[in-house]
Amino acid sequence: MTRPIRAHLEVLASLVALTGRAVDIGAGRGAFAARLAKAGLTVVAVEPQAALLRAAQCPQLSVLAAVAEALPLADGSLDLALFTNSLHHVPMDRQAAALDEAVRVTRPGGHLVVREPLAEGPVFELLRPIDDETEVRTFAQAELARLADRAGVRLATAIDYDAPSHYAGFAAFRDHIIAADPARATAVAAREAALREGYLALAHHTERGDQLTTPTRVHAFEVLD
Repeated sequence: MTRPIRAHLEVLASLVALTGRAVDIGAGRGAFAARLAKAGLTVVAVEPQAALLRAAQCPQLSVLAAVAEALPLADGSLDLALFTNSLHHVPMDRQAAALDEAVRVTRPGGHLVVREPLAEGPVFELLRPIDDETEVRTFAQAELARLADRAGVRLATAIDYDAPSHYAGFAAFRDHIIAADPARATAVAAREAALREGYLALAHHTERGDQLTTPTRVHAFEVLD
């Protein structure tokens, strides 16, 4: 299937106004949260691995160490709640609670936007021997479909595209996939030669570095009264 290659910030800006207060849930190292802050939002970056957030420092960005299903934020206090490739990292039995929390902290008329990688594509196949995310990625999509049927939100749109990621080289790619889940470290070390070979075969060099693309779906929900 051919999909357009689109940057997530571009997609997000086409769906919602990048103004007001936002929370990036499962923010990792805070790189995307920092980009949102630079775009004009006041952003709270929430991440359970507190050490990852130490580098996330810029104006209009604050950080909180917390889990997605228990956000230390007031009801209706935000204009925008985001999951950026993070919902499938929430344990499956807690994903519904995590989405409900995101709705809770978003004001009526605000938006919940969830970006999730699909369980397909060359990079997905490359990583399957290290960490097969077929079940968790599929479950996350099903949970989002169930959210659309619940009271309190309306599905505004869902968009599929190929999301580009850029790396300075194989070492940066390897470190990135370990940072997303430190439990992968042993499997990555055992398969590093094959992983490197696959990376070199798939990566497309650009001015921003080596580019890999991931089939991605974004759901945008409006929070109702």
